[in-house]
Amino acid sequence: MKYLISAFASLCLLFSFVLTRAQAPEPTQNIERFGLYVVVADLSKAQTFYEQLFQKKPYVTNDRLVGFDVAGGLFAVFAQKGLDRKANRGDSTVPYLRIKDIDAEFARLKKAGFKLLDAAVVREGPIALFRCSDPDGNVIEFFSTAPPR
Repeated sequence: MKYLISAFASLCLLFSFVLTRAQAPEPTQNIERFGLYVVVADLSKAQTFYEQLFQKKPYVTNDRLVGFDVAGGLFAVFAQKGLDRKANRGDSTVPYLRIKDIDAEFARLKKAGFKLLDAAVVREGPIALFRCSDPDGNVIEFFSTAPPR
């Protein structure tokens, strides 16, 4: 019994250290916010798609970019014609979004007619995921870390 109490106390101490380290920012880290953009051909069409996907209006728009606040980060779509470099549309990057209820989100997007790339939620151990694509072929992956069913 004494061994179990000691082991439990050690685990609690380790957990509190890990939790503290995870919450404490590195002193040299200067990053304030994460963002990304995907390249699209038709900004208006992409805006409509992502408004439906995220269920909100963008918080920044101009003639080349539409940006959404997603979990505290910037998810933007950028018009290909506005780039000063060559960029491919579709499947050039794969943003992934952690979802609370993966089955409900899959059902919502399926019912709304989104182009789903998986016939059902894929379950691999503790990870559940599915993918959809926007009108330009950009892939968005949704995942959750729920225990396997």
